[in-house]
Amino acid sequence: MAVYCAFGITTLRELLLTRNRQRGELVDLLFKLCFHERAEVKQLCVDTLKELCSLKYMHRDLRLKLIEQLNECTLPTPPPHFVSYNHATEFDETIYRSGIHLYLAILPLDTSLLFPLAQAYTKSSTLLKKIMLRSIENSIKAIGMDNEDMLHLLEECPVGAESFVARVVHLLTERHTATREVVSRMKKLHESRNTDVRSLIPILNGLEREDIIRILPLFVLKPAYQNSVGLVFKKLLTGRNVDTGEPTLSAPELIYEYHKVQPSTPEEFEVQTANLRELLDSRAMTREAVADGIERLMDLNPLPALFYCTLVIVYKKYPSLDSFLGNIVQKVIAKDLSSRDEITRKAFYRALNSLKTVAYSAILTKFTMEEFEEFLGYSNRAETLSALKEFLPTLSTHQQKNINSAIVDMIKDRDEKKDKTKDDKDREKDKERERIRLDRRDRERERDKDREKDKERERIRLDRRDRERERDKKERRERDSR
Repeated sequence: MAVYCAFGITTLRELLLTRNRQRGELVDLLFKLCFHERAEVKQLCVDTLKELCSLKYMHRDLRLKLIEQLNECTLPTPPPHFVSYNHATEFDETIYRSGIHLYLAILPLDTSLLFPLAQAYTKSSTLLKKIMLRSIENSIKAIGMDNEDMLHLLEECPVGAESFVARVVHLLTERHTATREVVSRMKKLHESRNTDVRSLIPILNGLEREDIIRILPLFVLKPAYQNSVGLVFKKLLTGRNVDTGEPTLSAPELIYEYHKVQPSTPEEFEVQTANLRELLDSRAMTREAVADGIERLMDLNPLPALFYCTLVIVYKKYPSLDSFLGNIVQKVIAKDLSSRDEITRKAFYRALNSLKTVAYSAILTKFTMEEFEEFLGYSNRAETLSALKEFLPTLSTHQQKNINSAIVDMIKDRDEKKDKTKDDKDREKDKERERIRLDRRDRERERDKDREKDKERERIRLDRRDRERERDKKERRERDSR
């Protein structure tokens, strides 16, 4: 059968080259064969059409026929020659794929077909749009982003084809940084058409710093865009600006700008907090970058409530930064706490409870009695006083002298003997050291659990990707077998 197929297509090719008067009918036959169920027939049609399109005297007619067949895919029902082999009455995925197969095969050879493809997209059914977006990958990557017809498409995007153009740019920038020409055109399209902000993700590192800061809240706060937040962080932290060769926003700068985003509702604050861990867990986010970012945040006045969530996450993730965090807490307390709103104070006091021994020194030596009472109101009073009582002997004599006497009286039992022996103090210190050791061990275990969860999520993602690839291979084999 394969021999007969090849012979038949070869014969058709010879007739197309020699029978000028019948060429129109022969071209129709060639295009009709692309709907044949046998994969080898379709491939022979593609090979033949590529050869014929290279002939100048035939190229124009074949180009017009390609556009005609593409537009026929947008009709309500399939034309007769679309269904001559299966007698279907409605479009389905198989018919659509066969209808655009020749077009996409010739597209890299004649990039002027890009714009008509986008125009057809605007008139297409939902199913055809999905098929187009999934099928154009190889053709688009073969064209590249420096092609004049590609730039013309981005410059003069047909109304309704914005999602098509966004997909095209995404494919072009998967492994390459967007050029200045692509960046400027996509930015102009977004500003003039108010397109989905996610269309700017492929060109993030080509945007100006001010543009990134302006659109960052849209990704951080809108629930509809949460699936894109991780990709945004990855682009910003690992991508390189086309002009400077460096990230447009460094990791510390991104931390700083992220905290400047101001949520307007409790729901938005929850979304922002949920994304904070993903930002700090990014591979490009080093311990030094995190510390630098926190130092920069200390310049903000007042400090946002999100800042205190950051301290807790860093405390759990980087035990080596305990001393640094302790100093930060002291600086925070040195600021006027009474000037902060209730939400911010609540976030601060809850963070102190989570920071435990890291914050105890600052709590004891920097708090007034009123602030200490307010802090206890946001914690388990008895448990906190007990922990502070155990921690108190670990402070130096100078530090203990700086503690408000009323706070000391509250922490200590009133009947406690003031002349504790040295052995008692040593035992207290040993207990505190053991408690700190156990506390660090618990945090390390929690961090190990987080790593295991991350590994499991990565395994599931890779497994899903492999299954999708296997399914795609199976679909291609089925199409080839047909």
